[in-house]
Amino acid sequence: MIPNQVYDISKMEPKEPIIFMLDKFDLTTNATEINQAKELWNKGKSIYYIADKLRPTQRGVTEIFLLLLHMAEEGIIKPRKGGMWGGRK
Repeated sequence: MIPNQVYDISKMEPKEPIIFMLDKFDLTTNATEINQAKELWNKGKSIYYIADKLRPTQRGVTEIFLLLLHMAEEGIIKPRKGGMWGGRK
């Protein structure tokens, strides 16, 4: 596995404009939201249910998907039967 690299954009000399991906999404979170998402995940709730409870906005499902991806990468949640669609263990 190749380790993640952090780039200092201010020191780069790009040959073309840099595009910031997902800049229209709210990628911030806090411990309360993480704990609520973990609880709902562990109860088998679907990504749609979690988004409806935590981020009932037009972009909520995508933002919750990214939150769950972050939580999985950090080892906060584990794979489960039904994946993001949910289902009890």
